[in-house]
Amino acid sequence: MIAREQGRWIIWVRSSGAPRRNPPCQKRKNDGNGGELRGRDGRGRHLLERSRPIRDLARELNRRAEEGFKHAPFKITFWVGVVACGGLGVWLEVYNLVKELLHGPPDANPLRPLRIAVAVFFPAIVGASSLQMVFENDIKAHRGAAVSATIIFLLLFSPATDRDIPDAFGLLLGVLLSCVSLWIWCAANGLSASYRQSPDAPLGEKPLDEPLAGEADLASLNH
Repeated sequence: MIAREQGRWIIWVRSSGAPRRNPPCQKRKNDGNGGELRGRDGRGRHLLERSRPIRDLARELNRRAEEGFKHAPFKITFWVGVVACGGLGVWLEVYNLVKELLHGPPDANPLRPLRIAVAVFFPAIVGASSLQMVFENDIKAHRGAAVSATIIFLLLFSPATDRDIPDAFGLLLGVLLSCVSLWIWCAANGLSASYRQSPDAPLGEKPLDEPLAGEADLASLNH
């Protein structure tokens, strides 16, 4: 027997014992703010999880960034091309700072050259990565994140280079922004075919030299 109880459809099954009813079907419930919930309420009903677009966007970008490190060309490009060669000015100032601290009396502001080198590093990385995401990505959320990141970095560029702010704070801010800009670069290029070992491989990363399904049957046919 099928009955409706408190907005739920319930199927009663007649058997030799007491009547049973199947577990209630999954039901969607709105939280009142346009989102949905998932889980179990007091009666054991399944509810959909409330959607969090910002958290979902961050997870997707982080997945793209992690996906790139599974391929050797991506690792080489990131560590050699972006970090080593792109940050050559930063490494040069690190070398000069260490040499000055070890072999001579330091200047009044020993951290200032390194601070300026870091401050001119991260805008180039985040600017190029954001433009790449805008031009190559069709997902509006990714484009919005790229534009938002560029605006935020431009606003934080001033405190990172302001001489009235202590050099230690400006250097710390620059290092933090540099790390975030490198993460944005990884998210922008993590799924790029140019940095994959098998760019022409089908979905699922199936090896190119593996025979296709049905190829052996076709070869056995007599024409």
